[in-house]
Amino acid sequence: GPDYSYGWGKINATKAVDLIYEDENTNLIVEDEFKYTKEYDLYNISISSGQLKVTLVWGDYQGASLVNNLDLVADSPSGIKYYPWVLNPNSPATSATTGVDNSNNIEQVYVSSPEAGTWQIKINATLISQKNQTYSLVSNKELVLSEKYRFGRLEPYTITTSKDVPQNSTFNFSAGIRCVWGDCGNVSALLDPETELA
Repeated sequence: GPDYSYGWGKINATKAVDLIYEDENTNLIVEDEFKYTKEYDLYNISISSGQLKVTLVWGDYQGASLVNNLDLVADSPSGIKYYPWVLNPNSPATSATTGVDNSNNIEQVYVSSPEAGTWQIKINATLISQKNQTYSLVSNKELVLSEKYRFGRLEPYTITTSKDVPQNSTFNFSAGIRCVWGDCGNVSALLDPETELA
């Protein structure tokens, strides 16, 4: 894991370029964004052999601490959760352990001998103080998007044609709400029958 002396170590430019080329045929690099706290993305990874290494990176806004906090966790086929490397700033010489990281905008989950089967990689928008927050997710195994949870925005609307309406008369019209972006889920609306239209 990382440490306070060398960080994540030296950059291997050759492997980085090879990964980018490989991504053209297998989905190893994905990019997306969050707008609101508590949104999340789920990716599936199928593993038969070899290690698992997944890295989450986002460019945070300027601040003394994280402005936008994303969190990475990997769930094994048997339900065991694996968290990213974390360091203890109060004990810089201590080796990295794993856990929830609320301090850094680079998180990596590494499993040397992962269980065979389908793993689930989850990215949580734990705190979005300033939108929009883009992120990049890089894996040594192919990533398959399984679920995107996004908040949506509802907009009221009416459906009627223009018409002249005599005084003290009634007419029929349709009204409803629609989802203009995001995931609004199953919603319903009620038009108050006691409301009079002038």
